[in-house]
Amino acid sequence: MKRKAQSAMEYLMTYGWAIIILVVVVGALYVMGVFKTGTTVACSNPCFGSQFTYNDHNQDTLVLTNGPRRIQIQSIEGIPQSGSPQSLSSDVNDVEAGGKIRITITPITSRPLTVNITYLDVDSQLSHWEAGVLRK
Repeated sequence: MKRKAQSAMEYLMTYGWAIIILVVVVGALYVMGVFKTGTTVACSNPCFGSQFTYNDHNQDTLVLTNGPRRIQIQSIEGIPQSGSPQSLSSDVNDVEAGGKIRITITPITSRPLTVNITYLDVDSQLSHWEAGVLRK
């Protein structure tokens, strides 16, 4: 009888520890977001929609990378939280896929600053716009 009790305890201990480890691993994966099924697209900070990727900015320059399609920039506008909108300029107007865009920002503009970029998709000939907010 003592032998059967010892065998049952070993069985429970072995599988008990295995189940505890399995629960901890699944919990850690859940916390890391492995099981999230949302369709949201992660973007850089600040987010400029699907066409542009944010690289860097300082007091007077914003650098973006163009997405997978060739575009022609029609206008760039900076809208400060307080004050009137102002026209911004870029170093290029016709941007190849993956090309860099340097946008000149007037240094006296207050933050946060919403940057609206209106562009023409060269392949489809449709006009689009993207916006991002510079906070500092």
